[in-house]
Amino acid sequence: MDIGIDYISYLSIYIPATVGIFSFAKADSRVRLLIIYVWTTALLEIFVDLLKDQGLNNLFLFHVHTFIEFSFLLVFYGNLIVSNHKTKVLNTVGFTFFIISLLLLVFHQGFSVFNSVQRHLEGFLVCLIILFYLWERSANVKRLFTTPTVLLSWIFLVYFGGNLFVFALGNIILTTGDGELWVIHGVLNILLNLVFTYFILAERRKAKRLH
Repeated sequence: MDIGIDYISYLSIYIPATVGIFSFAKADSRVRLLIIYVWTTALLEIFVDLLKDQGLNNLFLFHVHTFIEFSFLLVFYGNLIVSNHKTKVLNTVGFTFFIISLLLLVFHQGFSVFNSVQRHLEGFLVCLIILFYLWERSANVKRLFTTPTVLLSWIFLVYFGGNLFVFALGNIILTTGDGELWVIHGVLNILLNLVFTYFILAERRKAKRLH
């Protein structure tokens, strides 16, 4: 992977993490949930880097992060989706993810190897959740493109949709040493963290106007 993109991608999580420190106290539950997720991701990034520097296997942390990320998104969109079918849809998606993930851990990709199949599964299911949310919001076309939450959802869709391709080829990349595709992941990661920052700041400004 290009060292410049890799380094910028690594550091980019600290932008929303820092903004979150100054926004957490007055944020609503949705924004606080996002900030906690960002802080957790930043902390895991530190541990990933420390283990790498020590020459130790850090791949189990990618498994941990995937479980945390999916749980965050399930709760986040559970608070946004208002459909009467919300509980059934989210429970089905959540149950599917956790059962298949546990089976993958036991029989295919344990904590000591890269969780490319699990990430691929996560991306596919998350895209379904987001499309369900956007479909629900489509009744108001104007708000489908203008609110911070909807913009974040579109970026999530781009991020997870793009990574479907990257993680589908994850094992091939690790085997051949061809890291060019990881540049895509790095760029998507930078984009997502910038939109996290925008979302936190936009919601902070909205909260100030309401007060």
